[in-house]
Amino acid sequence: MKDKKLKESVFTKLSYIFVALMLTVFLFWFDKTGFSGITEAKLKLFKIICGGYVVLNIVLIPACLLTELLKPAELKALIKNSTWTQRLVLAFMLITVLSGILSQYSEQTWQGVSRYEGVQTICIYCLCFIFLSSFGRVKKWMAYLLGASLFLFGIICILQLYGLNPFELYPDGLNYFGAGIDYTGAYLGTIGNTDLLAGFLCIAITVLWVYVVRMNEKTRFLLIIPTVMALFVLVKMSVSAGILGVFGGAVLTLPFVLPISEKTKNILIVILIALVVLSVALVYLCDFGIDILHEAHELMHGRADESFGSGRLYIWKNVIEKVPDNLLFGMGPDTMSLAGIEPFTRYDEAKNVQIVAEIDTAHNEYLNIMFHQGIFALLAYLAALITAATKWIKQGGKNIACAVLGAAVLCYCIQAFFGISMMITAPFFWISLGLLDNTCRE
Repeated sequence: MKDKKLKESVFTKLSYIFVALMLTVFLFWFDKTGFSGITEAKLKLFKIICGGYVVLNIVLIPACLLTELLKPAELKALIKNSTWTQRLVLAFMLITVLSGILSQYSEQTWQGVSRYEGVQTICIYCLCFIFLSSFGRVKKWMAYLLGASLFLFGIICILQLYGLNPFELYPDGLNYFGAGIDYTGAYLGTIGNTDLLAGFLCIAITVLWVYVVRMNEKTRFLLIIPTVMALFVLVKMSVSAGILGVFGGAVLTLPFVLPISEKTKNILIVILIALVVLSVALVYLCDFGIDILHEAHELMHGRADESFGSGRLYIWKNVIEKVPDNLLFGMGPDTMSLAGIEPFTRYDEAKNVQIVAEIDTAHNEYLNIMFHQGIFALLAYLAALITAATKWIKQGGKNIACAVLGAAVLCYCIQAFFGISMMITAPFFWISLGLLDNTCRE
């Protein structure tokens, strides 16, 4: 990780405070309503911390220009030397705004109809990225702060997984074992929804294991403890998207995060490709009976069931059918609940309950963008990820911070194919992407 003694501007110091608050206060924040109101509680703090970070940067730029803390030439250089990732994220943001304006539900797109993932939230994500990629710096203390927070977070999750109720986040008389029976969904930690938690763990686990592998100081081995705890939580809560993101991402990142020669890297890539091909062949030939592997086996043989992926096939099919109605600019951010898509219904034999789920998100972040903001927004978003990935592939072997953050972003993006974007965990992805873009150009 970079820890150079460079002159730090007020914007860089503000970025340090922002990252520290997100890894501590925001991660652990909840109110007296517990899980029943955790989304609203997190939303308020999201606006204060993330929105405040954006507003302070916007206010400080002219203030620093007037006081000569920021020289006009430095600002011009920042704009002139902007990265393609920054430009594409800015394009994604502007298209999102346009999508909201053009939507038949334009008044509701600012906040969002069901998940607070409206124009306002997405603009905050993008502007946080812009300012972090411009002024943020990666420091060693960030990894250790993440490790300390993940250790405490892991304790809370493990206690909940075994039926306890620290901080009384579950309503009286309920606990984690009531998931899908006494209440809809499953909730853990101080994040809540386990699908969202899986996205956060993809980032946190990956940051720590790559840091441990790449750094030299002896104290780094302390980070193994929270990493193992987080892995235990991830496997125990059994969210397939998160497991695939962490373990599948780890396999894919190895050639690009290890400090190895180009020849060794190429050999490793060939070995990994061979392993992937062999794994696919085994899944095709054998039904291992494990949920995700069984479903993959059936799909390869053309035996699709809409219940696969906890109903994701059903959701994707119905969402895709609606996409052509608003192909260019989408229906408008966070308006899917108004699209008239039939709820997904299935019977859970293990829990002996009928599950009825309203569809207000695609459970695939890329399809979700396509539906809500249209094809232009999706292309801008994917292009931004590709430009960031290109720099990570080129520099990950020699740039430790780039290796760590690029791997974390990749693992998140893998689980995002089955995941949900919400302001409870999405900011951690945008922070990682912003710091990645900054560190890969230094």
